Amino acid sequence: MIVAWTHCGRAWGNTRCPCLHSDPVIPDCPAGETRRVVSRLSFYAGDDIDAELARIDATDWASGNRARIRAPSDNVSNASDDSPQSHRGH
Repeated sequence: MIVAWTHCGRAWGNTRCPCLHSDPVIPDCPAGETRRVVSRLSFYAGDDIDAELARIDATDWASGNRARIRAPSDNVSNASDDSPQSHRGH
């Protein structure tokens, strides 16, 4: 599992109760304005995590520009041989 947040001041988890947390550090937000934090969650199975992280960086995910981020698919495949895998998506 790969997770990332923009403006992340601290990230942590708990091994006894598996969870992930992020403390965002967001600039002051005057009345009527908006501040955003962008996050990313993806799952990876394979032997070249560095290549996967480079691929994710190339999507410019942190900009929040969803047009550059591939939409979730109902098709899941095995990373090593591209064979279809069963799954339940919600």
